[in-house]
Amino acid sequence: MKIALISDIHGNIFALDAVLDDAVKSGADTYVFVGDYIFDMPFSNEVTERIRTLQITSSVHVIAGNKEARLIGYINADKRTWIYEQMGAVYQAFRELKTDNLDWLKSLPETLTITLPGNRKLLALHIFTPLFPGGTGMERTRNAFNSSGSFMREHKKNGFTHDEYLKQIGETLAGDSYADRFSEYDADIIVSGHTHLQWNTFSGNKLLINPGGCGQPLDGNPLAPYTLLTVTEESVQIDERRVSYDVEAAISAARKTEIYKQGSIFLESCFLSMRSGYAYMAELRETARRIAAEHGASTPVMEPVDNDIWRIAGKEFFKTM
Repeated sequence: MKIALISDIHGNIFALDAVLDDAVKSGADTYVFVGDYIFDMPFSNEVTERIRTLQITSSVHVIAGNKEARLIGYINADKRTWIYEQMGAVYQAFRELKTDNLDWLKSLPETLTITLPGNRKLLALHIFTPLFPGGTGMERTRNAFNSSGSFMREHKKNGFTHDEYLKQIGETLAGDSYADRFSEYDADIIVSGHTHLQWNTFSGNKLLINPGGCGQPLDGNPLAPYTLLTVTEESVQIDERRVSYDVEAAISAARKTEIYKQGSIFLESCFLSMRSGYAYMAELRETARRIAAEHGASTPVMEPVDNDIWRIAGKEFFKTM
């Protein structure tokens, strides 16, 4: 059994198509999608329809990510308040979602468990909370395997290789405090996404896997990642794969959309990440919060910020890039 694990596509149909092509050539017979298919890049409908079509011809398992979990809130929101350019790309992407795609995305489960050869269990969930001491939000304790921003700073400072990164993760998660948390899960293999960082390691007898951010990798390598598992009665083999695709063609296509017109500053920061493999959105948001505070906003600065602040932030941020 060969299982393609794919996560965090974020509307990037170009990256998804390249990964699916590689998975087919590599003999994948099962697909597990681990959330966040929509928003960011302007091709949420195309990504959703590609996965739905794959379900017709292949063994496909799909769960919701945090992006899909927000859909109910967007459905019930007062659209008259949707005036902020910081969120313009998301607002427009939601408006453009086809009804059947929206209904399908809303129906996705938060988790699922699959039985594999050798009577093993694979648990898929988008955010694996034991990896986030202190919570999954702003209050969490950040490190290089649960925060793409922390990864970028550490990687640029220390220049560790991917093998060194895996060793660092393995040593950390082998500790008793983590192993105790993971032992509560009724699964042999636990797959999560969310951080856009590709890695795998054991903690106790649990195999933990993050297949990386297919549509927007943030681990210093802009090639589209996914993880291929080969599972037999006797063994599990892990193949962390990276796939090239035409990033500039993807960016060119994105700039022609209404979603780009409604959220160009946001999308340009996504393009920086697609080209470099590093996380820049947090820096852009921090620039916006700082400028808002300088202009008299209360602390902490509430987001989204006013449009004039967002435009000033965009100009200042991209001058440094």
